[in-house]
This record gives sequence, C-alpha cells and structure tokens, in this order.
Amino acid sequence: MAAHGATALSERPHVRTQVLPAQTTAVVRGLVPPADVPNWLKRAHRYVSQTLARQGRLATGPLFARYTDRGDRIEVEAGVPTDGAVVANGRISPSGLPAATVAVAVHQGGYAGLDAAYEQLDRWLADRALLVTGPHWERYPADGIIEIVLPYAVP
Repeated sequence: MAAHGATALSERPHVRTQVLPAQTTAVVRGLVPPADVPNWLKRAHRYVSQTLARQGRLATGPLFARYTDRGDRIEVEAGVPTDGAVVANGRISPSGLPAATVAVAVHQGGYAGLDAAYEQLDRWLADRALLVTGPHWERYPADGIIEIVLPYAVP
C-alpha cells in the first residue's frame, strides 16, 4: 500500500492510445451532484441494461459514463455501446460516442485514487503537447477497473 499522499509505481495508471470508431450507444442522462454520481451510475446502467433486453438490442462494449462539469453538478450520460439504435422511451435515449484518437488511462481500484489517474492522464497529454478535442468518458470493463478515455489531436 502506498504511503499517504503517494502512489506506488504499481498503482500508477498505464496510459495507452487507441483509434476508436464511432459507436452507437443507449444512454440515460442526468444532472447529478458529484457525491451522488457513483450511486446514480449504478441505477442508470441497470436501467439501460434492462431496456436493451426489452428492445432486443445487444451491448457491444463495456458500460460507460461521459461527463461535463456544470459547476456544482455534473452532466452525466451513462450507457453502453449497442448493436443498433434503441427506441427512445422514458429515460433512455439513443446517442453515440465519436470516432476519435484517444488516450486511455487504466485505473484499478474503483473510485479510490481515481483523481490521481486523471492527473496522470493530464500530465501525459501535456508532456506531449496534445490538444483535448472533446469531453472525456469512463469505461467500466470489469469490477474495480476504470478506463478514462480522452479524445485528443496533435496540434
């Protein structure tokens, strides 16, 4: 375990690059206080998964959440990539993730220490003088693993 305020080398997130195709998604949107985001995400992801099953759609990737800071609240789009557009009903809407070159920081440990992963990703981009080209999102490929995805371009 790392000392207070320090991050052990094995706990530092790994940053990699990917070129992603555009993805059709099914999402639930909300304007959420930061402290409520983890519980809100659980409910939103469960609702999206249930709606996909009812509509006969398949998930084609991990659950995700896209964030935009709005001061004392965070605009969240929580969902999953799908094999086709869902029919909007109730809280669910069709949406999409953009085709983009992205930097991905892989963090293990759930929300504990996630701020350090964001800082690592910011440093990685700054060290390479890369420009952020859109809002970030998080992917949740397995329990306790969060991938921070940030679109970028070379200036």
